[in-house]
Amino acid sequence: METIDESEEATTSSEELNQLIQQLQQELTMEDKRHFDTLAYFKNREKEEEERHSKQHQLLEARLLQAIAQAEDSIADSLGRISLGRGRGIPLFLQEHRNS
Repeated sequence: METIDESEEATTSSEELNQLIQQLQQELTMEDKRHFDTLAYFKNREKEEEERHSKQHQLLEARLLQAIAQAEDSIADSLGRISLGRGRGIPLFLQEHRNS
């Protein structure tokens, strides 16, 4: 009868091993799914962040160029007023250089 008990134990162990193998295969499949879902999420977030950054960068560049243009216009207007106020339309910095 000992052989019958041993074969039952072997069968039980074999069934337990098969269950363990199935469980581990399921866990492996679930881990792979989680991994690929996570990668997809972060790739999408990366793309969204690149788009947001690009738009913000373009907006800030446009504002910077506008500010530079305004500053140049302001300087040109100031130079024009100075040159009109002094001798025959010659800009102030040229007048000072000419007088030295």
